[in-house]
Amino acid sequence: ATSEPGVMATADAAADPAAPTSGNVLSALWLGSLGLLILGIQPVVLEPLVRFGRLDEASLGAAATAEILAIAAGSVIGARLLRPWSARTVALSALLPFAAVNLAMHWVGGLAPLLAARALSGLAGGALVGLAIVTIARAQRPERLAAAFLVLQTVMQLCLAALIPGLGKRFEHGTHERGDARHAVAGDAAFAFASSSGVLLLAVVRRVADDHGDRLIPLDRVRL
Repeated sequence: ATSEPGVMATADAAADPAAPTSGNVLSALWLGSLGLLILGIQPVVLEPLVRFGRLDEASLGAAATAEILAIAAGSVIGARLLRPWSARTVALSALLPFAAVNLAMHWVGGLAPLLAARALSGLAGGALVGLAIVTIARAQRPERLAAAFLVLQTVMQLCLAALIPGLGKRFEHGTHERGDARHAVAGDAAFAFASSSGVLLLAVVRRVADDHGDRLIPLDRVRL
């Protein structure tokens, strides 16, 4: 007699206590999408920094490149940290500095501080991306999760890009009398949105870890 594929898949999942649940997977994908949130709309959030004199035009590419490289490095570091650390620890260790740095962007100016802030945000965001990548790599159907991850991050970026003009006007209305032009920058609103999203997603972190040793993703099947 032959076994049904669905029955075999269920038996395999039951035999693997560390297999992530749908809630675990969705949480990891949300966190990974947050890590790429600013990257997808960099021109929108960095160009106003040039317009209001917080960053010179010649350094715009350097700031963007620093964040891109940091995300790449952070994704590798975050994935490797899943060996000695639990997924929950990695997520918390990345999410807290990500939220703090993007909130601090409201007061950061000058090339060196901006490069440092965007690099640190990139490292933290990259670690969240690494968590999502390893989750996808361990899945039985990684191509489906990869597609879902791409759609989710794109939708989040599009939503933020659509909200930026309204958020910028709100910042401007609240600070126009003080005459501080930096508060009217839509990019500040985007960074603040990313920071607040990071704080809200702290509630998701508890779903990242499962009930088996507080470890979502054993990496015995994933080579990095």
